[in-house]
Amino acid sequence: MEAEAIHAELEQAQVVDHGIFDGVRAIPGLMDTVVASVDQNLTEMNEIRQLEEISPEQLHKFGELGHALKSGICMIGCERLALLCNKLEMFGREGEHQNPEALIWCFDTYMNACLQEAMEALESLLADS
Repeated sequence: MEAEAIHAELEQAQVVDHGIFDGVRAIPGLMDTVVASVDQNLTEMNEIRQLEEISPEQLHKFGELGHALKSGICMIGCERLALLCNKLEMFGREGEHQNPEALIWCFDTYMNACLQEAMEALESLLADS
């Protein structure tokens, strides 16, 4: 894992792709659905993260949760958060790519900040409607 490369890649990604968001902002209930999905997936990810030892199966589940989270937030244009979730998904995959240290580092280092900036950007865009 190249920490500097991951940081640079995340920094280059937009927080929110306005084109995607503008295309879906008027869909009734979409934001509530996405927020509920984010909450559910993050709750499960945090439960796994709090374990003293994380098994390969739990890492795989963590990666699957990253994939599920990515799917929801991509729909509304949260590009940087989706990129982070993609990294978590990749590091949680079974097999040779599974990397517990990188998964935990990425989650601990970036999840709260990426999530907060995405939610703030979405709230700002919704307020401008």
